[in-house]
Amino acid sequence: MTGVQTCALPISLKGCSPELADKILGNMSSRAAELIRDDLEAMGPVRLSTVENTQQEIAQVALRLADEDRITIVRPSDAMV
Repeated sequence: MTGVQTCALPISLKGCSPELADKILGNMSSRAAELIRDDLEAMGPVRLSTVENTQQEIAQVALRLADEDRITIVRPSDAMV
């Protein structure tokens, strides 16, 4: 798997807090964020296990990209200067 499927993000956001969803969507283009919000509104109920599995897949991709130095994950304990 090289990345995250486009349909995974709305599913993963289904189970998170509004604050986290706003944080994630705020880091996207307004058009992409609007499309995902539309998908969320149109989406019916989703099994919690599906949401959790999708969130785990996204986390695994993010960790792999960090290992490859393609992205930087800043943890609360990381000192930044």
